[in-house]
Amino acid sequence: MLFTLIYTKKIIENDIIFLQSQLQTKKLLLQEIKTKIDENCNHTWITDLIDIDPDTSKTIIYCEHCEKSKPI
Repeated sequence: MLFTLIYTKKIIENDIIFLQSQLQTKKLLLQEIKTKIDENCNHTWITDLIDIDPDTSKTIIYCEHCEKSKPI
């Protein structure tokens, strides 16, 4: 029983290390993709209102092509 728990613990620890590495790699790739999109998109900015709650709206600005948001 104890051996099984120790073995399972090691497998899970190794999985976590592998998944963290995968996640870091994907984050870097995603950032590179976002940068390339931003550099190459011919942004067409749209101003819109979104509902926050029934009585409140918020103005947003975003690109209709890449959906990047723009500060107001």
